[in-house]
Amino acid sequence: MARQISFPIIAGSLLIVVGGIWLQQVSLNVPEPYLDEVFHVPQAQAYCKGKWHIWDPKITTPPGLYLFSPVLQSITKYFDISSCETFTLRLQNCIAVIVAIPVATCSIHKLLQSQAKKAERPPTDISSEDSIRAFNFAVHTALNIALFPPLFFFSALYYTEPWSIFWVLLAHPIFSSGKSSVKSKRSLGHSLLLNSIFVVQGIVALLYRQTNIFWIVVFYGGLDAVQILETKAIQLATLKAKDQTYRDIMVRGWKSGYIYDLPVNNAWLQDYFKTSISLLFAALGSINVVLSALTPHLALLIAFGAFTIWNGGVVLGDKSNHVASLHLSQMLYIWPYFMFFSFPAVYPYLINAFSPGTLRRFPRLNNKYTRDHPRLSVAFIFTGLMLCIVRFNTIVHPFLLADNRHYVFYVFRWVLLRHPAAKYLVVPIYFVCGWAIIIALGGTQRSTSIQTKPPKGKNNGRDDLATTRANRVSFVIVWLTATALSLVTAPLVEPRYFILPWMMWRLYLPNSLFTIEKARSHSGSHSYLRKFFDCRFSSQLWLETVWFLFVNSFTMYLFLYRGFKWPQEPGNVQRFMW
Repeated sequence: MARQISFPIIAGSLLIVVGGIWLQQVSLNVPEPYLDEVFHVPQAQAYCKGKWHIWDPKITTPPGLYLFSPVLQSITKYFDISSCETFTLRLQNCIAVIVAIPVATCSIHKLLQSQAKKAERPPTDISSEDSIRAFNFAVHTALNIALFPPLFFFSALYYTEPWSIFWVLLAHPIFSSGKSSVKSKRSLGHSLLLNSIFVVQGIVALLYRQTNIFWIVVFYGGLDAVQILETKAIQLATLKAKDQTYRDIMVRGWKSGYIYDLPVNNAWLQDYFKTSISLLFAALGSINVVLSALTPHLALLIAFGAFTIWNGGVVLGDKSNHVASLHLSQMLYIWPYFMFFSFPAVYPYLINAFSPGTLRRFPRLNNKYTRDHPRLSVAFIFTGLMLCIVRFNTIVHPFLLADNRHYVFYVFRWVLLRHPAAKYLVVPIYFVCGWAIIIALGGTQRSTSIQTKPPKGKNNGRDDLATTRANRVSFVIVWLTATALSLVTAPLVEPRYFILPWMMWRLYLPNSLFTIEKARSHSGSHSYLRKFFDCRFSSQLWLETVWFLFVNSFTMYLFLYRGFKWPQEPGNVQRFMW
């Protein structure tokens, strides 16, 4: 029991200490509002004074961030604490990142429980030590999510990101509980309660940022729809079903609710098309059931649509500089972004794909090893599509090249715009990174099992591991859809915009989940440190922690101590930031 309590305390304490130091140093070195805080802080202070009619026309996001401050002030005034000074406003975001740990832990733990049920493991087969390790593993993953550099950086600045992301994340346990109620067929009253809570939660999330609609409605709603269809569908039983034609899939989906949905690590490119068609026809064949289950999501979508019509657009202010436009290149930039931050979780797939042994097998495209690397045909198709996007849809927003305080400025100036051919030469990097990020959602055959041995009587030739813990193609489709919708209408490239896509990917990444098989294989070790920190389970998880701390330290140092000045603004220190 001590170990179960101690690691969460250590994780929480680490984040509080690091976050506290970061907040303190920012307040000492940058006491006045900086950059976008120039708009956010005065707006919050106006609301704190009860001046509800004041609104800065330069602010593009809803007032959720500023509405929270007066609510907090009504509580802190009894302790003679002002919640509307610059420091305390920043402190609110620090709190948001800290409280994200238990929320993320709850989400990851629910995913673990769901996967254990899918594996049909009896509760007696899971020891108390396994449960403790699994819980600690969930806490550690949640800690890494909170330390994610583009998120953690804004924990000491009064920006919308920390609380916006917190509210979207908080909706995940509610969403997961709703899925459980569908499976267990709980009472109508219980379902109505969960749906009502989810709608309120969604409204709060939308009060912080408009693009949250794609995660609350499209992502959670899409996964809900898949879950509903799976409860009444004929499931794919054997890999032989991969031989089904498109016509078979459409007919069976319409008539019997058949869903073609393979694990990611068993799927080829054509399987993504088959799954999309299967889900479409299964949904059309059960349209009443699907619409009924998606009532809370549809209610939020209708409310958001009504607001957009009333407002004359999605953004609230500064509409001339934030005109929605098709920006497909965002779906290229996201892959090296993911790879840069998450290479500790992804590098095994790259090593496996480009190891000498794998490369020697590369020409044999029809053997069983071809999932170790992308097919040549797939590589050519996607590389060609990416080249077309780069050629015809590269958008360089005027703000991007006008502000050298952001790291993206240097990526474009030093890399993508250094030479006319540079933006084309990096296309293979986009493809390799994208392939690795997607394939990582499938896990590996050696690490995705939560069964120590395959059940008797089952085909040992089939990968039971992949089918229990690996994400399925339907998840990738839903996640990519929500990601694309949230990014491709934004003309400006901002690392902050990629935080939610990364966070959802990280939550569902199989390597972030507990592996009992791997834990038991090291049960002979008696090292106190190894037992206490559970290092034996995932060196990748600890490498990710160290990497995030390093990146955070570097960006914090640059922000605090490597400022510079603009000739047009003498006396004002400019600082590097995401």
